[in-house]
Amino acid sequence: MQDSNFYYLDINSSGNHSKPIQNAFSNKTKNIVSDHNKTDQIEAIRRGNHLRSIIENELEKAGNRVTIISGESISIMPQESLVDFRGTLSKYFDDIQLVGYIRPPASFIESAFQQVVKGGASDFNLRRLYPRYRRNFSRIESVFGQENVSYWNFDTKSFPSGCVVTDFCSRLGIEINQNSIIKVNESLSLPAIKLLYTFRKFSSEVNAKRLSTAEEHVLINALSDLDGPKIKFHSSLLRPILRDNRSSTKWMERRLGSSLEQTISNTKLSIKSEEGLLSIGKIPKRWLSDKLGTKHHKKWKHELTSIDIAEWMKLYREKLLLERR
Repeated sequence: MQDSNFYYLDINSSGNHSKPIQNAFSNKTKNIVSDHNKTDQIEAIRRGNHLRSIIENELEKAGNRVTIISGESISIMPQESLVDFRGTLSKYFDDIQLVGYIRPPASFIESAFQQVVKGGASDFNLRRLYPRYRRNFSRIESVFGQENVSYWNFDTKSFPSGCVVTDFCSRLGIEINQNSIIKVNESLSLPAIKLLYTFRKFSSEVNAKRLSTAEEHVLINALSDLDGPKIKFHSSLLRPILRDNRSSTKWMERRLGSSLEQTISNTKLSIKSEEGLLSIGKIPKRWLSDKLGTKHHKKWKHELTSIDIAEWMKLYREKLLLERR
């Protein structure tokens, strides 16, 4: 997204600026007070300074154009890091505006759960996934000024072509070719999430090593071919969390100017507990056995434990990585 009017910071290959900005403006490693992990801390500072240099070069390159930075994790940065970030931006721009697309808390929890499982987690603690609207965004408002922070509903049904990128561009008057939009972070189906969660949960039991992010995504991309409904959590799980955080939701509704209420419709596929995620049905078992070949093809009909599924997932990941070489 580069033209005479707009400039999208080019600081990493993914286009998501979250990690570079977090690392460049993190203050957690600034003061080394002991020799414990001193080498790691020094390396973290070196990487952070390098990223800051890249970011500042890009800000300089933007010139007088409207410059766009995109990173959802900016909202959870500590206040001192946000102050540092604002200070750097202020050297290049007189007007800094922040925009957040806001999901209703139930759908946010479902989306966030999928993301943490993709990232390697196997913690079925949905409470920690509640979007802490007031805590996070009041911090941003205090640093950048409430008058400079806007909130927009994340509602794909209302977006042009159902696309958040198209919606953002239309709001700013940016002309964009639909064919140039690259969709990443597409959601996985419920059967795929079940397989991946089981693998994450029992990876140590099957001696599955953590790999690089790129290598991990080989398996995730392959799982995107497994069709099925999206993950939905049962109201018995979600309603207590929503109730206990109602004041935070109300705070955001006042900022947003609209309700974040969401109908939670339970079905027989709604996940009620961790055991529901570990209950692998026939379709994903057969899909996985087909991927592994004739040796496993008929075994999907047998009783398989969670560790069996994790072992199969490990074998499938190894097969995928071999095929890449």
